[in-house]
Amino acid sequence: MKTLILILILLPLNLRSQWISQNVPSDVQALVSTDFSDIKNGVACGFVISWDFLGRVVYTSNSGNTWSMANYPSTCLWLREVQMLDSLNGFIVGDYDIREPSDRINKPKGFNISKNGKIFDRNVSDPEDGIHFKALLMRTSDGGRNWFIPENFIEPAYAFTGVNFINQNTGYLAAEFDYNNNHNSGLVKTTDGGTTWDTLYQSAGTAYYDIIVYENDYVITLGFDYLKKEGIILKSVDDGINWVKNSFPGVFLGGIDFTNLSTGICVGEKNYKTTDKGDTWNEFEIISDTTYPYFMGFQFLKGTGIAVASGEIYIDKILTPAIFRTTNYGNSWIQTITPFLNQSNVPFSVALTDEINWFACGGREGAIILNTNNGGIVGISNSDLILDNYSLSQNFPNPFNPRTIIKYQLLKSDIVSLKVYDVLGNEVTTIINGKQNSGSHQIEFDGSNLSSGIYFYKLNAGEFSETKRMALIK
Repeated sequence: MKTLILILILLPLNLRSQWISQNVPSDVQALVSTDFSDIKNGVACGFVISWDFLGRVVYTSNSGNTWSMANYPSTCLWLREVQMLDSLNGFIVGDYDIREPSDRINKPKGFNISKNGKIFDRNVSDPEDGIHFKALLMRTSDGGRNWFIPENFIEPAYAFTGVNFINQNTGYLAAEFDYNNNHNSGLVKTTDGGTTWDTLYQSAGTAYYDIIVYENDYVITLGFDYLKKEGIILKSVDDGINWVKNSFPGVFLGGIDFTNLSTGICVGEKNYKTTDKGDTWNEFEIISDTTYPYFMGFQFLKGTGIAVASGEIYIDKILTPAIFRTTNYGNSWIQTITPFLNQSNVPFSVALTDEINWFACGGREGAIILNTNNGGIVGISNSDLILDNYSLSQNFPNPFNPRTIIKYQLLKSDIVSLKVYDVLGNEVTTIINGKQNSGSHQIEFDGSNLSSGIYFYKLNAGEFSETKRMALIK
């Protein structure tokens, strides 16, 4: 009689968060905004506090493997938001001091920063000091390495707090018109890159920040009314001629984005969703109100149900940074784990480059930049696996309604494409399209917007290609 002996070799599998902390230049205290034109090229902006806010800009051209300090005017103060139009061209807004640093009086100032890091009350020690603050618009034409103030730029305000350019000349900006804490604010528009400005809206006591622009006519912005203590969503359907205001008493709103013209989400101390172009907003929970959540960063991957919200919650009475994701337009949310963060590392802003490659930035006592290349899922570290081939697994569950998990493994780092097709061979959606590291991967596919039927998913990686069948039954 022969005895068959099976020897199992157990490899250590380390479960770890897939949000990875990236190295940031040391002389940056907080990064309040980040934007990526593609998976490789990104910029983040913020400040360091010494005797005043001093602006800081960092950039990457290799997916965040390295971040470098950019070149920009030394007069920059607080830089509030960055927007990259493409891999070369972008804008940053904030404020600056018309004096050179050497000409300023070295004395402390008081600052009260808003929860989303974009608006504030500046307690000016010297009444003459405020007259030196001006709105700042900077441009880059080399991917964020160098920033300059446009040659014919004219400051229409004392500070810019939000920006949305639809091309290199036409932009919509949120503006503070004075510096005496009255929040005399509104929206301005330029069609010549900042030489001339039209005021679209102005009101006292309210500060405005995030701006969404669709089809050159739909303009939506967030604000907070300091007199009435209520959040504001302003909407115009005629390019700023007329405005409709939605008010949210007692609620500070942190961030807003739309995945298409109809569907948008606004996050903050409470969260709201619209499916009718912003006419009505319905409250929903990302996490139970018992955690006293506040979300400040939010972004959709345009044209999909994938979105990420970042902010902070209370767990066991401890303030804890948190990042949540949804794949179904906010109908359900999953918290992604970032155990290395502490309460000073709040993530202010998020940027999604594709279905799984995302970035977040923040910090209060030292800037942070985080990156995930698998949608923030806690998984197995690729370095702990020994692989001998490419493979594509059958989705599970199958049949499914409406979500299923697709797993695959890569023998080496490669350009990966994972697409879904209908029975006629028409491409339905692209789940993944980009470079991924070797190892085991998994992604959740959401078929909420598809009808029941047979579909095929196809993985291409280098010379490897495989297709499998799946059934959606509703």
